[in-house]
Amino acid sequence: MSRALRILIADDHVAVREGIRKILERAGDIEVAGVASSLAEILTTLHSKKVDVIVLDLSLGNPRPPEMVPQIRALAPDVRLLVYTMVPEGEVAVHLFAAGISGYVTKDTAPEILIDAIHRVGNGGRYVSATLGEILAAEAGRRKRPPHEQLSDRELQVLVMTAEGKSLKEIGVWLGVSLKTVSTYRTRTLLKLGLANNADLIRYAIVNGLTSR
Repeated sequence: MSRALRILIADDHVAVREGIRKILERAGDIEVAGVASSLAEILTTLHSKKVDVIVLDLSLGNPRPPEMVPQIRALAPDVRLLVYTMVPEGEVAVHLFAAGISGYVTKDTAPEILIDAIHRVGNGGRYVSATLGEILAAEAGRRKRPPHEQLSDRELQVLVMTAEGKSLKEIGVWLGVSLKTVSTYRTRTLLKLGLANNADLIRYAIVNGLTSR
């Protein structure tokens, strides 16, 4: 027999983690190697245990997924990431695949689908639903366009002003919106461009001639 797939369940709700554990126990060839409620706990586990697949919830906390995925992959490039989330399939999923995840499953699907997805990504494949497959195919057809053309006017303004050295507070004052709204625009921009942090945003803006800085 081949060895069981070793899974790390990463979710910040105890009840959800235990629910996932019970689902996986039905498979017989899946072993829960550990649980985590934060990025720090994920990285600590990866330092000490062999893990094949991380079942990753997007609402885990800070940092946000665009920053989380590269950090996990930098430490454990062979680990496979399967997002298991309440966030509907769409732009977020597209950009997370670009960042390096191997599968995306929404929490409103049947438990058998989660088990199937784990088997697929754990054995080197990818898991996407038919709906998400169509979204990814459509996105592939648009890739010849510069990525920043996907941004809304507000998101582009946040990108440019960030590259010019303005703080989130300054951007909020300039645009006449709250700090929370600016942070949301920034998060969306990172997702759409497949970037991790402000340094990446600044570099992107300079390379693409979006700022005179």
